Amino acid sequence: MEITVKDLTIEDEKEWQTFVYESNNGTVYHLLEWRDILKKEYQFKPEYLLARDSDAKICGVLPLFYVKNFRGARLESLPFSIYGGPIATTTDAFSMLIKAAIEKSIEMKSKYLVLKMQHDLQKNVIVENNLIEDKYYIRSVLELSENQDETWAKLSRDKKRQVKNARKMNVTVRIAENLDDVKSFYELELLTRKKHGLPTPSLRYFYDIWRTLEAKNLVRILLAEHNEKAIAGTMLFTFKDTILYAIGASDMRYLKYRPNNLVLWEGIEWGCRNGYRYFDFGGTPSDHLSLLDFKKRWGAINNFYPYYYFPQKYSIKSDTAAQNNNGIVQRAGTYLFKKMPICISKIVGPPLIKYFG
Repeated sequence: MEITVKDLTIEDEKEWQTFVYESNNGTVYHLLEWRDILKKEYQFKPEYLLARDSDAKICGVLPLFYVKNFRGARLESLPFSIYGGPIATTTDAFSMLIKAAIEKSIEMKSKYLVLKMQHDLQKNVIVENNLIEDKYYIRSVLELSENQDETWAKLSRDKKRQVKNARKMNVTVRIAENLDDVKSFYELELLTRKKHGLPTPSLRYFYDIWRTLEAKNLVRILLAEHNEKAIAGTMLFTFKDTILYAIGASDMRYLKYRPNNLVLWEGIEWGCRNGYRYFDFGGTPSDHLSLLDFKKRWGAINNFYPYYYFPQKYSIKSDTAAQNNNGIVQRAGTYLFKKMPICISKIVGPPLIKYFG
């Protein structure tokens, strides 16, 4: 079967969306709404590819962005996203999409191509395209049950105790309803990123996610409150049968109330009530053992998932120039954002964050 690959055009967009929704491996990140959100916030250039078979039907898609920052220029699927990579109906379509992405990467003189996959590519696709597979990240997924008690039984004793204690201390959780609630979540994210010395995307970014995805039932924001004050929250992407834990945020001053545990359980419980099959805690570096253990205590099963690189795996450790430049900049940036007043980081964070991703 002859397969052709081309750049996405406006005329193709409806078919693209339909293909993503019908694919078993499609995610919110593959949708064109996410393309528009990333493009607006980070000013990266989208390079979206689609494959058609001999009957002119779409048989594969590959969302890509051209990214240029301290790590050099690259084609990435996808930046500031947990997952990406191609989704396709045949091995040939996978291979043709990746081949086209490699050609585009070379043409644009990017340093490397990276595909963040949920699942392994077939070996022949890897070999044909000289890809390097790297399994550094671990995906943690909890299988949900319509019977909430069955899901609750998967939690460790300490997690159950922390959820119960949060409720005893009068912490409540509700679903965000408007932009004021989105702003409350954003302010919690500012505090969380300050703790870690990281810049925060703009408030507009969170508004755009809400305005774009909420009406389509693709996002839920949950807020944990104590005495009517938001003290923790989580942003969940909801696509088909899966809930994805996208962002968690909290006010460190209130951690004694265990709001993070309650808001997480309420998200899981909501998923059970609404017929979702999986709660995906997202990716974790394999050497972050404490975080992996935390996710395991919620009943999640941990499995490696791959990044694929061409022409070589990118590692800051093996790039002397980038290591010198990025190391100094990153350490300085971390220190400054930890010390920086929130009112200042609101201003300087958004234009700088794209250089750190």
